[in-house]
Amino acid sequence: MKNMLLAVLAFLLFNPVFSQSQQWDKNYFKSPVDFEILLSGTFSELRSDHFHGGIDIKTCGVQGKKIKAAADGYVSRIKISTGGYGKAIYINHPNGLMTVYGHLKCFSPSIEKYVKEQQYKKESFTLDLKIPENTLNVKQGQLIAYSGNTGSSGGPHLHFEIRRKDGAIPVNPMHYGFLISDKRKPNIDLIAIYPNNDLAQVNNSPDNIYLKTKTVNDKYIINNNKPISVYGDISFGIYCYDRQSKTRNKNGVYAIDLFVDDSLIYSTSMDEMPFSKTRYINSLIDYKYYKKNKKRIQRSCIDPNNHLDIYKTVKNNGIYSFTDTLTHIIKYVVKDIDGNNSYIEFPVKGENFTKIHRCNAKKGSFIDHSKAFFINDTAFSCNMPSNSLYKSEHLNFYNTHNKSTCGYDIIQLGDENIPCHKSFTLTLNIDSIPADIQDKIYAVYILDTNKEAYAGGKIKDGKLELRARKFGQYSIAIDTIPPFIQGRNVHNGKDIKGYKAIRFDINDKESGIKSYNAKLNGNWVLMEYESKTGILFYNTDNRMKNGKNIFEVEVEDMKGNTSSVKYELIY
Repeated sequence: MKNMLLAVLAFLLFNPVFSQSQQWDKNYFKSPVDFEILLSGTFSELRSDHFHGGIDIKTCGVQGKKIKAAADGYVSRIKISTGGYGKAIYINHPNGLMTVYGHLKCFSPSIEKYVKEQQYKKESFTLDLKIPENTLNVKQGQLIAYSGNTGSSGGPHLHFEIRRKDGAIPVNPMHYGFLISDKRKPNIDLIAIYPNNDLAQVNNSPDNIYLKTKTVNDKYIINNNKPISVYGDISFGIYCYDRQSKTRNKNGVYAIDLFVDDSLIYSTSMDEMPFSKTRYINSLIDYKYYKKNKKRIQRSCIDPNNHLDIYKTVKNNGIYSFTDTLTHIIKYVVKDIDGNNSYIEFPVKGENFTKIHRCNAKKGSFIDHSKAFFINDTAFSCNMPSNSLYKSEHLNFYNTHNKSTCGYDIIQLGDENIPCHKSFTLTLNIDSIPADIQDKIYAVYILDTNKEAYAGGKIKDGKLELRARKFGQYSIAIDTIPPFIQGRNVHNGKDIKGYKAIRFDINDKESGIKSYNAKLNGNWVLMEYESKTGILFYNTDNRMKNGKNIFEVEVEDMKGNTSSVKYELIY
């Protein structure tokens, strides 16, 4: 009897489902806002190169809403950056979890005072402070900040996260009892069907097909419910999203199930997402379709180098072999976290297809995803570590002999429609560039619009070496032009008495802004930078003296070119 009790206890303690349900204490946290929660983003929503790590709480399109601690704890970290979460607070709680509050406008007075002291001590607007326990203790419901739009935010809102394991693993906040009005079912807009090898076919073709859905009697269907012909190894994909009540935002869904003839062959749920695995999103989605159409179809098959933990039930990596001539019913069930479900059923019919002639000659180098790859050309070299790809591919690497806007060769590295998981080393030959300007060169990535994006790089052993993480076209550019800087609401001799802030417009259209520095009457002064708008501003305080003040601003770009202005201001 004793052994049986011990066995049951061991099962309960170590069974993942039990442990997870115990962790989701619906009474531990309270809302970080004192108004109704409406979402503009859900947990693990599909984003560029990552899954969304939390929920986005709408703030009525304005900044300055009160943000409160969701539970007792202490502020363990404060990070301020011009991108990412902008101004963010991290709070550790006694239950071992952490909450994160991002895109803040400013902090509560006591925290703001602490942060500003650190900024002046380090003479830096950007910070990443690790704060000892008992330095900034907070109580549940205590004011900690005001909502904003800082960092890479696309509009005013609060980004809120709950994390476990020392902050390394975000978990779905909606498991913790936050009340959100939602009676709406998820939407299903598109179904994809993929032949998964050289023999497989859909509608007598080796190509993927994409079919729009429609609703008939409140049910989703495709192809007017006419059977789709299939043969061989086939997989499926779905484009879907969820809308909560009272909002129009197309948010991510919680779970997806795929059935073939009532047999569950694939299922996912968004319960947690380690930061170490978030980039595998590029394997989950139909990456090529996304690049072309800007919609993220979730593929229901798993590539060899895909290590996501969202998969709950998977048979044969989500691939089904159709080798008979029967009609089969494919069913997707899409769920939100409040229990609202949508489903779509459609028939496929197995066929004995006539073999289609295919061109089996693959262009480019074969890259085994499990092995490292190196190529050396007179114009460039490329060194990729193992598992840079999600599956083995044929890719082209060559000098196109086309020219960039600066007149240098454009290098084709693989296919921009194929995702790359790991960073690789790219080295570009710069022998044709005069030595006296080599410190001004940098690599660029050629965008779909034929514009060039800064890709960095440093001179090493007489070549330009950089770390890259996406395939496509690369070239070289030169930046000898200083950044632009101009007073936005001030000029030399301006009387600024009564001004709450003084602002400058700064930009650099070549390599981009690297840093800025400001002095007031010879002393370093804190300026904040809004990278989205290119505005640099100083909130006037007691450092401004009555009468004449000398305000200096210097801006440096990524290649060491600098600009500066010096204004006499009357206060």
